Amino acid sequence: MYYQKIVSFGDSFCKPLTLFKKHKIKVFPYKGASASGLSNSESTLDVGTDIRTIINRYYKIYKPLCYLFIFGNVDLHINLYYKLIHSQDLNIDDYIKNLVDKYINFIIDLKIEYSDIVITSVILPVVEENMHKSSIIFYTGNRTNEEMKQKID
Repeated sequence: MYYQKIVSFGDSFCKPLTLFKKHKIKVFPYKGASASGLSNSESTLDVGTDIRTIINRYYKIYKPLCYLFIFGNVDLHINLYYKLIHSQDLNIDDYIKNLVDKYINFIIDLKIEYSDIVITSVILPVVEENMHKSSIIFYTGNRTNEEMKQKID
């Protein structure tokens, strides 16, 4: 493994960074990964464990200048809508505060002392309101579930 200036971990929104290989940016994209799942020990993707392993095994030796974290898009573009459908009493402000707290605590727990840490902003959902229904059905895998369609209406 050779020296990387920047090491990026993120959901699929970090993939455009792979275009900058000659600039010594190493990208670890995790399709469908959420910020809230990083510290969840029951996460099916187990991305948090993978990130810890990569940092502890490889990058403590190579010490990149910066770690770039790009998570949270899945939480706001997919998971939030899903939770709104399935929970009558979801408080969006509490959901977002809890999400941010989990994300920050995960990064603090990594105990990165030798490199800068950059957390990118999350792009707010840009799906037009009239497309929410079909978007939720598509991304939650409930394309044929009539009950799901009725809850959205």
